[in-house]
Parts: sequence; C-alpha cells; structure tokens
Amino acid sequence: MFSAAPPSHRERIKQLDAQYEHHTNQRHYLPFVYPWCSFGTYLVIAYLLVPHSKSAALRKARYAVWAINTVFAAYIIAHTRGRGAVAAYAVGFVMAWSIVWTTIVLVVHDGQVDFARIERASGSTGRVRLQGEETTPARLQGEETTPARLQGEETTPVRLKGEETTPARLQGEETTPVRLKGEETTPQPSGSLKRGQDESTLRNRSINEYDVGSKSTDGAEKDHAKGSELVWQHYPEQPFLERLDWVLDLMANFRGMAWNWRIPNLPSPPKEVVEQLSRHDDSRNSKIHHSKSININHTFLSRDVLLGRSFQRFTMGYFALDLIKILIIHDPFFWTGDLNLPGPSYLPSRLSASKTFMKSQRLLIAQLAVYWALQTIFQTASLFFVGILGSDRIGVRGQHWMYPAEWGTYTTILNRGLSGWWGTWWHQTFRFAFESPGTKLIKQLNMNPRSLPAKTLQMFIAFSISGFLHANASHTSIGPTNPLQGPFLFFSLQPLGLIAQTLSSHFLKEKGITRHMPIPIRQLINFVYVHVWFYYTAPLFVNDAAAGGQFLYEPIPFSVLRGLGLGTEEESWYCWGGRWPGFYRGRYWWESGIVT
Repeated sequence: MFSAAPPSHRERIKQLDAQYEHHTNQRHYLPFVYPWCSFGTYLVIAYLLVPHSKSAALRKARYAVWAINTVFAAYIIAHTRGRGAVAAYAVGFVMAWSIVWTTIVLVVHDGQVDFARIERASGSTGRVRLQGEETTPARLQGEETTPARLQGEETTPVRLKGEETTPARLQGEETTPVRLKGEETTPQPSGSLKRGQDESTLRNRSINEYDVGSKSTDGAEKDHAKGSELVWQHYPEQPFLERLDWVLDLMANFRGMAWNWRIPNLPSPPKEVVEQLSRHDDSRNSKIHHSKSININHTFLSRDVLLGRSFQRFTMGYFALDLIKILIIHDPFFWTGDLNLPGPSYLPSRLSASKTFMKSQRLLIAQLAVYWALQTIFQTASLFFVGILGSDRIGVRGQHWMYPAEWGTYTTILNRGLSGWWGTWWHQTFRFAFESPGTKLIKQLNMNPRSLPAKTLQMFIAFSISGFLHANASHTSIGPTNPLQGPFLFFSLQPLGLIAQTLSSHFLKEKGITRHMPIPIRQLINFVYVHVWFYYTAPLFVNDAAAGGQFLYEPIPFSVLRGLGLGTEEESWYCWGGRWPGFYRGRYWWESGIVT
C-alpha cells in the first residue's frame, strides 16, 4: 500500500493534514462547515415540529422531506471533508446516519404518530397542562403501538421487544413473553399480537380514553403529584418547548430506553416506573415485564450506583486509551494500514517476524481501541445528564434507569458464538435502525418472521445498513481507503458466518453430538470459531480504518505515560495541541461557517 512507512506517527498526521489543505485549496472538496452542512437535519427537525395529525397532506409531505435530506446528505458526503482524520471519518458516518435515521422516522414509520416516550405528566419542561389533556396509551413491550388513523389511512405498527432480530435470534435465544389481558403468551416473537386478534381494535382506539388529568381512584391526588407521575407521552402539540424537546429527543435517541420502540436487549424500567405507567393505563394495554434474560449487572439500582460505575468505567477507559495509544504510536501499521510493515521496536525480533502473531496482536489492539473509545464516550452521557443536569432539569432523561450498560457480557460469545458477539455483546446502539427496514419488508412480503428465510433476509439488510454507514465514513476519510472492498465487504460477510454457524449447530443437534458434548467444550468451539472468523474477515475493516488515519486520533487530552517518556521524542504529555475549531470563510456564504 505504501512504498515506505512515514518516519513517525506525528509525521503521518502532518502528511494527512497537508493532503487536506491541498485538496481544499484546489476545491477538490470543501471543508465541512456548520451550520450549512447540517441543513438537512434542520429541515427534518423543522418538519417534525409542525403537527400533522389533522392534515393528510402534511403527513405525506414527510416523504418529500426525507428525499431532500437524502439528496443533501449524499451531496455533503461527495463534496465535503472534515479537517483531521476523525472529523473526516465522522462526516461520512454522520451524514449516512442522517439518511438511515430519517428513513426510519419518516418512511418506515411515521414518527409523530407511531412513537411515544415515558415522561412526567407535566412534561420535561414542566409546562404540559394536566387538566383535560388527551394522549394515547402506548406499549413498551409486547404489543404494537396505537397510532391514530388519518382519513382511513393505516399507519405502520412499531415492533418492540420480541421483534424479530437477526444476530440475536439465530441460535434460538428466547425472549420474555409479554401478556396482554385475556391473551396467552407465546414464545418469540413476544412483540407480536396473538394470531387472529384484530389489530384494528388497537389502532382505532379513541384518544379520549387516556386522560392525564383524571383524578386517582380515591380522588385525593394533588396536581403537583400528578405532574411528577410518569406517563406515556405521544407527540405533544402544545406547548412548543415541550414539542421541541420531544422531537430533539427522538432525533438524538439511539437505544430508545424510554421510548415505545426500545431495543429488545435492554432491561425493563424499575418496578415503580411500571406501576406509575399502569395507573394511567387501562386493562387492555400491554404490561411491562422485567426481562429474565438481562444480566443484573446491566441495571443500576440508584443514581449513586450508576454514577459510581460510570466514573469507574470512564477512569478505566481513560488509562486504557492512554496505554493503547502508546502501542499505536510505536507500530507503523496503525499509521498506514499496511500489514507488511515491520512490527514495533519493543517486540522481540522472533515475534515481529511471525506474520500470524503480528496480525493477531494488531487486530486485538484495534478491537481494544474501538471498544475503549466507545466505552469511555458512553459514560459521559450518564455523568452529564444524571450527575450534572439531573431529572429536575431534564425530566426522565436525568434518571438513573435510563442508562443501562451498553455492552453485554462476554459469556454470551462463549454460549452463542458469532450470534452472541453481534446480537448481545457488541454495543447495540443502532439496532433499531438496522432492524426496522427488514421487519417492515418481511411483513409486506407476508413472510413468517420466525422462518429461516425471513431471518436471513433481515440479517443481510441489517448488516448492509451497517456496511453503508461505515463505507461512507471510509469514503470521506483523508487517507487512501477502499470503502466497498473494505468495511462494506466486512459487514456484508457477517451473515454468512452467522448462517454457517447456525447450520453447523443444527447439524450437530440432529446427529445427537451436542447432547453428549460438555458445556466447556461447546464454549471453546464457539470461542475458536468467532476468533478464527474475525482473523480472516476483520482485516477488511481494520486495515481500511488504519489507512484512512482513524488510529491517529488523540482520544485523551493528557497522557500520563507519554509524560513519563514512553512515547516518542515528538510526543509530550499534552495531546491536543493541534488546530481547534474555527471560522472558515468560503467563496460563497454557504461555504462559510465553523470548521472542525
């Protein structure tokens, strides 16, 4: 890939910066600037702020808004770049995510109608009227939502827990069934209604049945107590600030912990939250059940426990990233993506000469770099929203139960192999967006969602979307990348690995071999299969990321280890000495703005 490695990690950063300056000066592409490059997102938010429940024309206009945002995002991906390796990568990823998420909110679903969140009766702003307010009860888990029908037009139901997923369901993982009143529970998918039940009964339910302002049964509930009660909040038409908060929450949400589309591997809300929701519900609504499949370590029983764990993980992540960055600084592979370059000088020559060892340890370092970077960033959400702002200022989003663990336990990989890796252990941040298109397509095709063809179709769609995100990020990187034959191919191959493992597992069960195999042996086989699979496929992703410059980023501002002299002569304890965001003046007004 490279005729020779750059003399140092710092020199490679200078090369990429010079390449960026050259291309922007020659107008091969433009700098990514705010606010112009976020125009599509602003348009979508502005549209969602206009209530369209009473206008069929406004409701159908969401397709035009989606199309405009998609075209604009594609233009930004093709013609702009961020300054610096990470900023450049983020341009493609964020713009591609804008396309994916607006597709979910505006096309696959109608966000204003289908979605609801858990919020205080008085709203996050404390300004929602409690008397005579009308909303519609929603389902958290086990039943479709109840969107209002507009001029005989059916809306798309939302599948919640139990929705057919791809990696998580391949090896027969069971979900916790949810019981509707008068209905028997069924095994997965727990998110669907009992066959034969009239779904239109749910969709046509009057919004007048749910009154936040109604008195409790003893008639003694006070207004301030009612205001702090948690209820299902559908799209609030008034007041404007509450509507703005609702829309921004929807656009910035990923796992949907407090939304009726929450992803299936999250723990249930606390018992007291469930009880509060049930007090503003009726017997026909689905009830929330605590999932027995969720590890207790994924739940935080109090604010102090959450903040203590988050601070601990943030601190561990900080020092882990410091160590990982030292390893990256000394290995030219992470500057260029060329596996043929010699190993770092701190390794014995015998190990450096082993291609198998060098490939394995580089893949391991890359995985740890991604894991700890994400893990550390994830902790900032709970520390800021719960520790600094709190529920008094931002409502439900400031409560401790809103922030369950982002990662599963590694034992799921030992027990379920590649399915456990992608379906449970690896972070599930984008799961709802990856699954929703496949779920809707399967329904449109009248396929049995539990059948192997349906699961296979949904798998390929989900991983293709993930490949789309990472391929666009690769495309906007400064270094020489190959988006299609790199990250997109990597994610496109994952369903094949899942299918191969599933078929092998079924074959061994049919032959009776699995029954006589000790559990430790099964776990060992799963462990070996997963890591051999990634040994051959992960370089497609890792090599491309290294070539694009992604491992050159500085994740921490101050380095203890570099301060102790473990870096190079060019390195110091202060790591953020590059250029900071500033104002860029372009040829036209829309090309001017804040550049990162």
